[in-house]
Amino acid sequence: MPVRLGQALSGHPLDALIADPSGMPPMCDEPQFNAITADMVTETAPRLFAVLQEYGERVDVRIVAWGMAFGDHVEIISIDSSLCMKLRSPADAQRAFTWGSHVTGRLVWASGAAEPVGPGPTRTSDSG
Repeated sequence: MPVRLGQALSGHPLDALIADPSGMPPMCDEPQFNAITADMVTETAPRLFAVLQEYGERVDVRIVAWGMAFGDHVEIISIDSSLCMKLRSPADAQRAFTWGSHVTGRLVWASGAAEPVGPGPTRTSDSG
């Protein structure tokens, strides 16, 4: 009897879409498997950073979002979960949270993450 897409003979319904691995040998022993998977995670883990908004010149500051930097893009989610963004770079996130001339976006890399990104765009003074 042929199996239709989405119809499993037994077990979970998704088993109809995935080949049964029960006849295949393990690729390695458990300790080596754990080492391989740990290396995979270490090599591909995104870098975590906070997006802050600085009011004035260090008058006040708040964390507004968290970001994960992948090799080719960043993902941002606001702390209240009302905003999610996919951007090209951490600098784009910094610019997205700079509002007018009084609120400057900043990035702070989480401990152990890669290089920090400095303060937001340079302000110009209207004095004078």
